[in-house]
Amino acid sequence: ALVTGHEDPTKGTESVRWEALAGSVDTIVVLMGLGRIRAICERLVAGGLDASTPVAVIQEGTTPRQATARGTLGDIADTVSERGMRAPAIIIVGAAAALDVGARGA
Repeated sequence: ALVTGHEDPTKGTESVRWEALAGSVDTIVVLMGLGRIRAICERLVAGGLDASTPVAVIQEGTTPRQATARGTLGDIADTVSERGMRAPAIIIVGAAAALDVGARGA
């Protein structure tokens, strides 16, 4: 599933049902969600994903400044914070996040 991690805060409700999404797909790609990564991870765990589910965050993908952080739903928010990562970035949740396919060299 490909979802937005940033919605208009003035609309009052979220379009993404994180807890439902957690049990319905194998891989979740979140665009524009870095500022809410902790809340997103918590809601996915509340929806039934294990805190040990792999997560990758890719900042400035496909550019010379690309940076990648890997972790789990339980620790990736701290890792991102410690590394000072910021937008633009995508969040990948699920087994695909554990793969290291060397995308920049492919």
